[in-house]
Amino acid sequence: IVPIATLLATDNIAIICGVFFVYEAIFFVLECLRAEFLKVITDNSIIQKRQSMSRVVNDLVTVVGPLAGGAVLTCFGVRYVYLLDIVSSIVAALIILLIKGDQKPSSFERDHLNKLQIRTTLCKNKDVFSASLLVNFIGGAVAILTLEYIYMIINADAMQYALLMSAMACGALLGSGLGGAPFTQNRLKQISYFCTLALGCLLMSVMFVPGFASLLGIIFISGTLSSLLMLYYSVELFMRCDQNDIRVQYAIFQNLINTSTAASKPFG
Repeated sequence: IVPIATLLATDNIAIICGVFFVYEAIFFVLECLRAEFLKVITDNSIIQKRQSMSRVVNDLVTVVGPLAGGAVLTCFGVRYVYLLDIVSSIVAALIILLIKGDQKPSSFERDHLNKLQIRTTLCKNKDVFSASLLVNFIGGAVAILTLEYIYMIINADAMQYALLMSAMACGALLGSGLGGAPFTQNRLKQISYFCTLALGCLLMSVMFVPGFASLLGIIFISGTLSSLLMLYYSVELFMRCDQNDIRVQYAIFQNLINTSTAASKPFG
């Protein structure tokens, strides 16, 4: 709440960038704690369904949030957007405080992992880490190249670009939902192979110079496939880790994703 409230009192771009840096850092910590809490309250038999539901909610916010924010921004101004953010943060904090349960997230001091344990768990999950790093690196580079294609080849305007990004978010929403369906319960690993192959085929389809409508479909499908793929990696991580190391492992997982995506932008 504090970083958002700061935005109400400043128009300095340097301060705004700093505030968003702090905000993202706080959100990262909350995300790691959410992952651990999900592990605490969920058996391995239903972790895929729970993780699917969690990602559906995140993707739904990605789809609806910018549209709602844009509407508020257009009708009332940016200050009202910040006020709504503060209210929603307060509501979320109250919901967390009201959650009852005997089990709580583990104490970092009690379960602190030494260097040998961290090295061991890293080796145990190196296939998940390396695969997610590679997929996100390629995805980040493709995002930049896609942006150039949109503007330079098909000469799309800003509205068409917004529609393409919304199509990707809707595809991700569909993929997250499919990941929790009964058909995928015991087939997610096999589906992940298909998703990787299909994503490669979609990238190659750009050689045929698709127009806006075709690109809309390609991006929607790629969003669906990417979402299923990342759901598999996250579920696999949850299945392998226990409560004591899920927070550390999930933090490493998220940091690798963020780092590979950031590094792939200038590469693209």
